[in-house]
Formats: sequence, structure tokens, C-alpha cells
Amino acid sequence: MAEKTAFGIKEIGQFGLLIGFFFLGYYMYSDRDILAVKRKLKNMPDNLQAIYKTLKDKGYKPTTSPSSISGYFIQFETGGVNVIINANETITFAFDTTKPPYVAEFKDGVLIGKNGITADSDIVSAVLQVIENKDYI
Repeated sequence: MAEKTAFGIKEIGQFGLLIGFFFLGYYMYSDRDILAVKRKLKNMPDNLQAIYKTLKDKGYKPTTSPSSISGYFIQFETGGVNVIINANETITFAFDTTKPPYVAEFKDGVLIGKNGITADSDIVSAVLQVIENKDYI
């Protein structure tokens, strides 16, 4: 009659599964997307909060900057153009991955870029005017 041991094939298999789940969990944890956690709107600067609310009211879907990045910005996409507005009201228009983005600054009611000046009363209207006129190309 064979004597049963306390540590057999079944226990070795269970231990292997336990170790496998541990490494799978560690891999999933280390490979998580740290940029997925967005800042809360109330923690953003006042000018970006106003821009966010205006874009939201106009039907766009703006997002806030990730909490893992030190700077603050609002981002939205329309018409194939990805727009990023930072806290200093510098606007980046990314429209083609093979070309550098178009960058403009909004100061005193005027949007100044390499293609000239777009005068408007507020930053959101100026940005939307640049997109509509395709001034970023």
C-alpha cells in the first residue's frame, strides 16, 4: 500500500497556478496606462476651466491633462485636428503625424500664429475659426 505524502502532484500544480497568477497580476500592474487618470476640472487653472466649459457647451468633448504630467492643458478633437490648449493659452493644432504641429498664442483677444493674426473676442471662437479656415495647414 502506497503511503500518501503531504506534498504531491496536486499541490505542486496549485502552487504553480498561484505563482502564475502573481506574475500575471504584477505584469498587468506594471503595464497599466498611467496617463489614463485625468485631472479633475476643479483642480485646473481658472482660464482652462472656462475654456473647458465653453467647449462642452458648444458640443465638443474636451478632456483635461493627465495627473501624471506636471503641466495643465485641455485637449479636444474636431475635423481631424487634435487641439491642445495649455495654461499659458498656447494652442497646438496637430493635424498630420508626418508634419510638425501648428502652434499659436492667444494674447489680448488675438490669436497669433505663423500664418498671421486671427482676431476674435474669445479663445474658443478664435481656435474654431482657425480650424474652419484651415489656417493650420
